[in-house]
Parts: sequence; structure tokens; C-alpha cells
Amino acid sequence: MNEDFALKAAELCALGRGYPAFFGDESNIGFLLKQGIPPDEAWDYAIAGCTLTFIIGRMGPLILSV
Repeated sequence: MNEDFALKAAELCALGRGYPAFFGDESNIGFLLKQGIPPDEAWDYAIAGCTLTFIIGRMGPLILSV
């Protein structure tokens, strides 16, 4: 992520307004791999609703399994 963009996003969060969410490939793909999704399919993920990770056309949103 561009550093200037990241700093502006942090400034916005500091205002305490809204509900920002930050997502990254490293954590989302790692999550999908732990759920048994093959690596080549894990890269084709999407975010559903507010924070649910899933593969379009392959599954419904996954809830973190404990």
C-alpha cells in the first residue's frame, strides 16, 4: 500500500467516524488455505458483506472455524 494513502487512512480512522476495514492478500489467502482451498483458487477470493471472505461461484461466505 502506498505510504501516503496509508497515512491518510490512519488519519481518517483517528476521527472515529464510520467503520473502516483494511484487507490484505496475505491474511485473506492464508485464511482460505487453512480452510482447505487450493492456492490457485485462494487468489480468486472476494469480500462479501462487510468482512466475509469467499470464492465467487465456488462457495458461500466462510465464517472463521475455530
